[in-house]
Amino acid sequence: MNLRQLEIFQAVMRTGSMSAAAPLVCITQSAVSKIIAHTELQLGYPLFARTRAGLLPTHEARVLFQESAPIRAKLDDLRKVASNLRDV
Repeated sequence: MNLRQLEIFQAVMRTGSMSAAAPLVCITQSAVSKIIAHTELQLGYPLFARTRAGLLPTHEARVLFQESAPIRAKLDDLRKVASNLRDV
């Protein structure tokens, strides 16, 4: 899982849907769906059960979400530092 896949996965987990995640990561809903599907293929297991009620995270997705939270936080910190350096 690369950083972009992680960012998109985290957005889907936080919002609960691919369409709501799309604007957060500045791509279309279709692109989010394709990237999640590709990530699931690479990992070898589903991250979400697709139901009529929407997406339901699998056990594996919940574990990955918790374990990747510090990575996302550090990436957010890095973005802030990079932005602040521009303003110096």
